Amino acid sequence: MVKVKQIDSFLEVSWEKNTCKNGYDQNNGVLPKNQKIQKYKEYEKDVAIEEIDGLQLVKKLAKNMEEMFHKKSEAMRRLVEAAEEAHLKHEFDADLQYEYFNAVLINERDKDGNFLELGKEFILAPNDHFNNLPVNISLSDVQVPTNMYNKAAEMYFVLRGPAGSDLLIDDMYSEHVLRAWSLAGCALP
Repeated sequence: MVKVKQIDSFLEVSWEKNTCKNGYDQNNGVLPKNQKIQKYKEYEKDVAIEEIDGLQLVKKLAKNMEEMFHKKSEAMRRLVEAAEEAHLKHEFDADLQYEYFNAVLINERDKDGNFLELGKEFILAPNDHFNNLPVNISLSDVQVPTNMYNKAAEMYFVLRGPAGSDLLIDDMYSEHVLRAWSLAGCALP
């Protein structure tokens, strides 16, 4: 009988050593069974189990998702309306030129260490609107399609259209965190 007890203890300690070897100090991390039970009982009085109706939880989740989708849909509808209105008011001007940054060229330097034309240093900082991902909200860049040339009159025309939506985008950005994610990937005509 003594041998069986020793084998059980040996197996328990052996199992603990094997499970603790990745990341825990084997000397300090292994507790005898009675100490584990005592530690559990110390914390047991602070734990409360609450019964939750699963159907009600699913209904609440569905309602929250529906509200979120309606808000996103409304935000995109407002954005499309603003873009269409700006497009209708816009007049093509072949001589129009202004500075923009090509997304492919940002943070790129020439052999002398100078930023490339249409490129600039974009400093990224964590932003709570974007889950603390590093972003730059003071400058915008443009992904120039491969079938368009940088600085072409058509390029300026395409870039000029969304300028009418800037205030709306700023308003929606400050209104709700989730809408910022929708706007981050949107493309305007």
